Amino acid sequence: MSSWRRKVLTFFPDLQREAERPDFTIYNAFSELLPRVRTAHQEGDTETLRRIYGFAEWCSEQKAKDLWNAASVSFYAHLFDSR
Repeated sequence: MSSWRRKVLTFFPDLQREAERPDFTIYNAFSELLPRVRTAHQEGDTETLRRIYGFAEWCSEQKAKDLWNAASVSFYAHLFDSR
């Protein structure tokens, strides 16, 4: 299992079924997390925010282009698409 999949399972155990599918990509992971981060901001859910932003930060710090690129274009670039 790839390191990013292990991280997803560590931070978001409820995504286990999705993360174990071979066609589930890091881009899919961020697609799952965007609505969650918006909801967490609206509800003041600091624990969820910590986990989501922690995962995005971890991806951003990796040497693998797929990881830092996914964090940039599939997460950070879309944080402010809606209010």
